[in-house]
Amino acid sequence: LVPISIVRRKKQGFTPPVLEWIIDEKYKETLIQGISLVKSFSPELADLYTEKYMRGESKRDRLYLIRLFMFINWHKKHISE
Repeated sequence: LVPISIVRRKKQGFTPPVLEWIIDEKYKETLIQGISLVKSFSPELADLYTEKYMRGESKRDRLYLIRLFMFINWHKKHISE
């Protein structure tokens, strides 16, 4: 059922649009909570994340937010339990 041209082609990667997803409204509260958590042990780092969150326009800003999001989830799983 699959065309032979697809069956025989080389493997291709897939890059999800994570940079666009991270600024979605549904993650807003999670990121704000994460900034508060970071502030409890590093006010300077929290200020940096706040700046990146407020701006959120460049690829670099969004990469910082992805890292914050991953840290929040790691913290919930391994520390907050």
